[in-house]
Amino acid sequence: MYHSKIISSKDNPTIKKYLKLKQKKYRDKYFLVEGINIIRHIFELCYNKKDFSDIKSIIFRNENLYNEFINTYKIKDIKSIENFNDVEMIISSDKIIKLLSDTITPQGIIAVIKKPDNKVCDINENDFPIILLDEVSNSDNIGAIIRSADAFGFKTVMAMKKSADIYSQKSIRASMGSISSLKIIDNVDYQSVEELKNRYNILIYGADIRGEDFNNVSIKDKEKLILVIGNEANGISDNMKNIIDYFIKIEMKGAIESLNASIAASILMYEIKK
Repeated sequence: MYHSKIISSKDNPTIKKYLKLKQKKYRDKYFLVEGINIIRHIFELCYNKKDFSDIKSIIFRNENLYNEFINTYKIKDIKSIENFNDVEMIISSDKIIKLLSDTITPQGIIAVIKKPDNKVCDINENDFPIILLDEVSNSDNIGAIIRSADAFGFKTVMAMKKSADIYSQKSIRASMGSISSLKIIDNVDYQSVEELKNRYNILIYGADIRGEDFNNVSIKDKEKLILVIGNEANGISDNMKNIIDYFIKIEMKGAIESLNASIAASILMYEIKK
């Protein structure tokens, strides 16, 4: 087994440290990612850019799963990437995987990923368009919006302080790995958003059922804007409304008044970028 170590006890200091990452208060530097497809996606992103610094550890339930994963790649090619040797490859057990997982039937592989230290003040002109989550409370919605943002060409996802945790295992799983493809900024405050708006002289569009039909709105610069999605029950907060330039809605033909937040966000991102 190349570049791996065996940890079988749940009382191992490394495992105990990683178990803490299931709680938001300990996710200041790292977060957990679960599932073979998501982890392979992140691994391949690192492999392609020749930089594995975003991956702290990958934990496998057994040696067979480890071999199946690592043998997909040419070891000599991976070894040539300098910081790959800093990635912990841990072979553990079903018991440890179940402790680290938040699913009923774990897939047997969990990664510890470095949390990016992105700030609103670091955003540059290449980081637009942006989708901003204003107190979105459902983790599945957050993950789905991140995935759609990646699919439709939005470059940055920002989440206000009262939004659900972007780095929860549920959000990460729903994002299908897209969280590693975009610039992610959480715990954003209103002042930072207003300063960003003024710095780049951009327009902010808010999704609101009382807004104007999107089809009747002429967007001046589709590459340089912020789209705001509000809370599932209460919509966009009053503080955010004060800095939004245009409120837009999706015209609907049926009796339903509104759409799920992630569906509405996906439609609007697609329409903006098409």
